[in-house]
Order: sequence, then C-alpha cells, then structure tokens
Amino acid sequence: MERPYADIPWIWTAAAPAAGYALFHRRWRPARPAPWLRLRLTACAYYELWVDGRFAGRGPVHGDPAWTCWDELTIHRADPLAAVELAVVVHLPGPEAGISTLIPAPGGLALACAGEGGEELVTDAQWAALPLTQWRPAPKRGWALGWAEDYDARLEPAGWAAKRFDSTAWPRACVVQGPWSGHAPRPVPTIVLGAAEPHRWQVGTVPAALPPLAEASLHADREALAQRPAADLAAVNRALAAGANAVTADLGAEHIGHYEVELEAPAGTVVDLAGAELLQADGRPWIHRKGTSYTVRVTAAGGRMRFRSFLWSGFRWLHLAVRAGGPLRLHALRCATRSACLPAAAEPACATPALAAVAALCRRTLVLCAQEHLIDCPTREQAQYWGDGVFIAQAIAAGTGDASYLRFYLDGFIAAALTPEGQLPSVYPGRHVTLLDYSLIPLLAQRFHRGGQGCWHRPAETLAKARALKRWYDARRGADGLLPQLHDLQAKPPLITFIDHPGLGWHDFPHRGIERAGRSAGLNLFLLLYIRTMAAIAADTGADDAAALAAEAAALEAAVRRAFVADGLVHDAEQDGVRSEGTSWQVNALAVLAGVLRGDQAVVAMRAMLAGYDRLCRCSPYFHFYFLPALARTGLAAEAEALIEREWGPMLAAGATTAWEGFQGDAKDTLCHPWSTAPYLFLLERSAGRPLAWPD
Repeated sequence: MERPYADIPWIWTAAAPAAGYALFHRRWRPARPAPWLRLRLTACAYYELWVDGRFAGRGPVHGDPAWTCWDELTIHRADPLAAVELAVVVHLPGPEAGISTLIPAPGGLALACAGEGGEELVTDAQWAALPLTQWRPAPKRGWALGWAEDYDARLEPAGWAAKRFDSTAWPRACVVQGPWSGHAPRPVPTIVLGAAEPHRWQVGTVPAALPPLAEASLHADREALAQRPAADLAAVNRALAAGANAVTADLGAEHIGHYEVELEAPAGTVVDLAGAELLQADGRPWIHRKGTSYTVRVTAAGGRMRFRSFLWSGFRWLHLAVRAGGPLRLHALRCATRSACLPAAAEPACATPALAAVAALCRRTLVLCAQEHLIDCPTREQAQYWGDGVFIAQAIAAGTGDASYLRFYLDGFIAAALTPEGQLPSVYPGRHVTLLDYSLIPLLAQRFHRGGQGCWHRPAETLAKARALKRWYDARRGADGLLPQLHDLQAKPPLITFIDHPGLGWHDFPHRGIERAGRSAGLNLFLLLYIRTMAAIAADTGADDAAALAAEAAALEAAVRRAFVADGLVHDAEQDGVRSEGTSWQVNALAVLAGVLRGDQAVVAMRAMLAGYDRLCRCSPYFHFYFLPALARTGLAAEAEALIEREWGPMLAAGATTAWEGFQGDAKDTLCHPWSTAPYLFLLERSAGRPLAWPD
C-alpha cells in the first residue's frame, strides 16, 4: 500500500540557501525488474524531473503551502533491469522575490517512487543534494515574476548534459520540516512541453557591449541594430561567420514557453536571449515593456551546448545577441512550448466569418493560457486574479468540457487565507493588493458551476468562507445597507474599487473612465450579487440564514435602485445625494445582470449604452464578460455580435495571434490576455441556445 502524501519525507540541501536552484540525485536498484515506475512528487516551489537521463516532467501546481499539490507520473523504462536514476532540479525563488503567485515558504522536495513489485523509494537523507552555482545571482524580472536567469554553463556539474551523475562525493540531503499541509493530487491537467520553430529569421549587428543584466532589456531596445532577412538557419550561420552578432527568430504567432537555444561557441562567450510580443517601429523586438525585463543571459562552456530557460514567458519573437566572445554557430533557436492536456476546444457556430475569426483568436488565447493555474497573462503577471479567472475557467469548461480549472478556482476561494484585515488578496495562489470588487466575484463561479455541472461545489465550506469575508463589508455598510466610498489608493494597505480599467490611469483609453468619487454603484452591485448567491446556496442546503440573506439581498437591491438609478440609467457613483454624471457601460450591464434594471427599463438602458458609444465609459475587453450577456438578456444579441466585430476586428486586422489586453494594443497592454476572450464564451452560448456564464 502506498504511504499517504503526508508521510513522505521532505528534503533540502544542507546549506539551505534562501533562494536559488538545487539538484537532488539518487540511484536505486529495486529488488525486482522495473519496466515501469510510479512517481508521486511535489516541491517548493518548482521542479524539473529526469528519470534515467530522460526528461519526465515539471511541476507542481505551486503557490500555497497550505494546499500542497502532488503530481503522479507513470514512467515506462527502456531497460527494466538497470538501476533507476532520479535527478530533480528544484527552484526556490525566495521570500524576497515578491512573486505575486507564491506564498513564501522554505525550499523542499518530497518524492515517492514505486516499482512493479510495490517496493518504494522515498526522499530521505541518503539522497545527494547539490546547490547549483551555474545559476548566478540575478536581478528581478518584474514586480510579479521573481528573478531573471544568469546562467554560466562552465559551472555545470559533471554529467549535466545527459542528466547522468556520479553523486557519491556530493553533500547529502537533510530531512526538513516545513509548513506543507492540505496534501492533494494535482487538481488541473498536466503541462507538457513541445516546440515552436521559427518561421522567419533576421540577422544583424549590435555594438560590442556587455550591459548589466538588470539593464539588458532596455539596452537591447535602445542600442543600434541593423537587421536583414535570412532565408534559413544556414543563412543565419553564414552571416554569423561573417561577423553578425544578433539574430531574431519569428515564431509566426505568440506562444507560451521557455527560451531554448542550441549553439557552439568558445568558453566564456556571453549570449543574451529575450522574448518579445511585438516589434518596435524600426522592426526590432520590443523587449522591455511596462517595467518588466525578459532577458536571460547564458555563458557558454565551450563546444556544443543546449540551454532551456527554467522560467517561462509569452512571446512571438526570440532575440539573441552575442555580448562577449564568439564566434557562435547556431543549431536551434525556438520556444519550448507549454500546454495543458485539455480536450480540443469547441468551435462555436458563427453568423459571419469575422465572428468566427474572433472566436478562433479567443479560443487560442484561452488554451495557451491554461497553465498550472490560470494566468492574467504569460508575460508580466503570471497570476490568477479572482476577477477574470472566473470567466476564463468557465470559458475553458464550456469549450472543452473540462471543469477542473473552475473547481480549482472554487477550491481556491475556500483555501485562500484572509488578510489580517479580513479581506482577500486579489490573486490566488499568492499575495497581492485587495481589489474590493474582485473579492466578491468568486461566488459568481458557484452560479456558473451549478449551471454547467448541475450542483453547487462544496457549498457548506463555501458559505462558511463567504460569511467570514462578508463581515469585512458588513462592518462598513451604512444604515441603508450600502457601502460608502472605499476606494483609496493611498490607504495602507490600498483599498481599490477596480470594476474595470477605465479611470484608474493604469491603461490608456479614448473615452472617459468610471467615476469613483463617492459611493460606488459597481461595488454595491457586486455586493448584491454576492449576497444573493449566498442566499441561493443557503436555501438549497437548508442553512439557517437562508431567509435572512434573501431579505438582505432584496433590501440592498432596493437601496441600490434608490441611490444610483435616475432617468432609467445607473450612475457610477453617488455622493451627498448627488449622482455622478457618468453612466458607464460597466455599471449598467451589472445592473441588468443583478436584476436592478428589468424588462423594458433594462432594454432602454442597454440601447442607451450602445448609442453612447463615443461619449460614455465603455468596457475594456474584460468587462465584455458582463456587457455581452447583458445585451443578450435584453434581446440585443445581434447588436452584441456587431459590437464584437467592431471591437475585436482591429486586433485581427493588425495581425494579432492572441487577444490583446486592451483594444488599443499599445505600450501599456500585453498582447496575450485571456481576460479578453469574452466573445468565445458568448458565441458558445449562442451556439448552445442557452446561457453558460449567467444561467439565472
């Protein structure tokens, strides 16, 4: 019988580095031949596993030591009689990295390996544990991503290329105790690696310079670069032999994965690799964007070598610059792609080719961005936010039939620790500022789960968590039940009423923003949806507070209508009895979905939103997850389809291969953002003939 996850020992290096990379190694000969192995393993924070010199996998679903996720792998072996050789590289970013997708925890590896006869090997003090020095100390990539990579192949341990080691002289591992608990099998599909090869090549010359790695991305954006096309890799190598020292590979479309290069160069040759989502006006890759650097530095050991970055990103162009030494011969430059093992995503029936093209763009974006957990984007924010994560998970569930990401999202709401103030961080797993409306959105996922799967997910535990979070809002509500103005970027910690990007100044828009001065209609509408969902779950499960919650929701609905509705429209805010001038698309769509605007009043309001296209605050791509269903609910589905073509069409016309963060696609936007995939879910609903995201 397999031992429980909780009984498998954890190990770490004796030196116990606060951050960095470590290699764990064990050679084991089972008593019986082992044609296959069953491995169960996890690590803090990331691992890569090799079995008998072959790459076997990467994981785990990381982030929360209180919910430790385990990978389970079956490995078929070429030689059942040979000794089993296990090698595991573990990366620990360290608590000072400030990665928004990680809750700080010490480094560790836990593994159990069983053969056909049931004999089991586990991590213990007999394992070799070697701190890896080829990854040198490096600067942060960005506020949410942790460290860059400065890799010196001259410091690789013997056997690194083949992942076959003689570890007899290495230090032994230490068995460690840590905060890991809540042990469970992997909750989402396994990530597999593939390859995206270049479609086109450019070669060129840059001035001789070796900037500090922290400045390398900006340096690459600004240095002189003369490029010309190269027909193929052979032409690239002829140019390199003739004195070129820069290469740009165009993968033909945005991909998510690791930088991978195979090269020959003298020892000490320094190469910078950097991915980019778009080109600058002069045709060079735009590498440093919105305060984030994407450069990895590699120093050659001499001869032929292969390097694959440990960390990953989203990019279409991969730029290589020789910074010192040379000459260099290039054998491969590619993206080692990452993709989840999901069923094929459905293609919705579309009324026009333009709609079909938008649906395909959104479908590709969703599938690419399904990683160990859902992500805001694959570049600067590899984090699962409560706000958009619910719709991304639902779109994947509706399109592929795989609801695992939706369940992971719902389980995350239960698992996430509240802040000392009683609020939720805006991401899970991880720690980040609170967005007051995002904290209220996870309960919407329960409605989506019930609509798609026919039941509430873990309703009792969800209600308990919802009641605990609700206390933060109840402590601040006024006599009429409404929340006062809470938006305060200067508070410690900040209090942010997000709703949507317009008006915050984080991104640029060609129209006005949401007004946030005073009591927020949007925030109170989200609170209404939250309490109403609590009431529905409570009623279906026989909870004692079901009737009280239903009455509270009814009273709050009436208060919202009195405070914010005038002349048939919902105003963004109200202060001292005066409603704001702004009547944004966002709050009016929310009011329709929350039932504050009903019947003909809802139809008139949504028609007014469309008529005010040039003068009102419109939605970013994200909030179309609300706006498009509100149009459909009011009988304006044809207008919704026309709006999709109007808003997403320019992305396609500009050559987008994934959905942009904003309709502008400017310097502040990422160009692969699953929060911009609302048309896919909407068009699936149209094909199905029933709501998938707003079932009631």
